[in-house]
Amino acid sequence: MGVLSIVSGRILMRGSIEEKTRLFIQSLNNDTVFPWIRSNMFSIGSTEESPYFYESVIGFAATYKAVEDDWDEFTRKFEYILENLDFYNAKIQLETEYYGTFHFFWQAKTGANHFAPKEQFRETDKWFFGYGYRNQFGLLEETLEQKHIFPNF
Repeated sequence: MGVLSIVSGRILMRGSIEEKTRLFIQSLNNDTVFPWIRSNMFSIGSTEESPYFYESVIGFAATYKAVEDDWDEFTRKFEYILENLDFYNAKIQLETEYYGTFHFFWQAKTGANHFAPKEQFRETDKWFFGYGYRNQFGLLEETLEQKHIFPNF
């Protein structure tokens, strides 16, 4: 018997999904180190130009056994994926069996200046990062509680 964790989310791309993005996602199939992130957890949609509003979306989801215990490593792997994509922003929802549900948000630096206030984010060289339930623009839609199960995150 294990402790169920569910990770799901989406990556909002800039424009249509290019072939190099598809090939990169397919290359993730070789990940054998827990917490693995493999190509079969991603849904990258049609090979045709997006018939949707402006941007394409890559969806993803997977179940794990207590992935929150290895959340730093999961995040490093996910950020490696973001480094290789031309993305606008990304959201992850982590549902844990014992600790509740957590939300994480990455906003690419380009085009981010007119959205959520920078003080709500941790800034890195490549993007802004925040947690808590946020809308598509990165604005918080809830009051952040101080409880945090990731002390070294």
